Amino acid sequence: MKIVAFENVNFSYRKGTPRERKVLDNVSFQVSAGEVVSFFGRNGSGKTTLLLLCAGVLKPDRGKIEISPGAVVSLALQLPEQSFFAETAFEEIGFGPRRCGKSKKEVEEAVGLAAESVRFPLDRVELSPFSLSGGERRKVALASCLSVHPDVLLLDEPAAGLDWEGRKNLAHLIARLGDRGMAVILATHDPGLSSVTRTAVILEGGRIWPWSRDAHFHRKP
Repeated sequence: MKIVAFENVNFSYRKGTPRERKVLDNVSFQVSAGEVVSFFGRNGSGKTTLLLLCAGVLKPDRGKIEISPGAVVSLALQLPEQSFFAETAFEEIGFGPRRCGKSKKEVEEAVGLAAESVRFPLDRVELSPFSLSGGERRKVALASCLSVHPDVLLLDEPAAGLDWEGRKNLAHLIARLGDRGMAVILATHDPGLSSVTRTAVILEGGRIWPWSRDAHFHRKP
């Protein structure tokens, strides 16, 4: 079942000014429930912009973006500390369930399950997220997304800051989420995540191209 669809989407920063920069040029794709899609590309290729458009943070200049009615979309940013606001990791992870009107017990259960799924130690949930290591911050950010049981999970450079063991655990988690029917869209320049990707494309020159290890980051429009 199609859950996300981009149709001829265009987006530019500083549109209408001498410094206008076009980032997406007639981009079209579809993502189904249970599908794991990776957008590979160099820094500045528009990967993060694509996720922000999908999350509704940005609006396209032209074209259409469709999300299935009622679908819950969660976005984990590349720099988690830019989105943290709670005093503890527990409060950060539990914010979504609380906003959804869950009871105290339900929030505690949601936090515990989400933290466990990303292998974040429960004995550290009372710490400030700003005091955590880079890898731990990413786990808290991901757990915050998972605590609301999203239909669509958007991950911006999810492997950055993780060691080899953390990357392996992340790959296994993404595969499990896809198997459970969640649509997962990744933006990354790490080819190692292609192993868990069912659909992989390159974002270059504002357009999407078929995945090729040999052509990675070098394909021109």
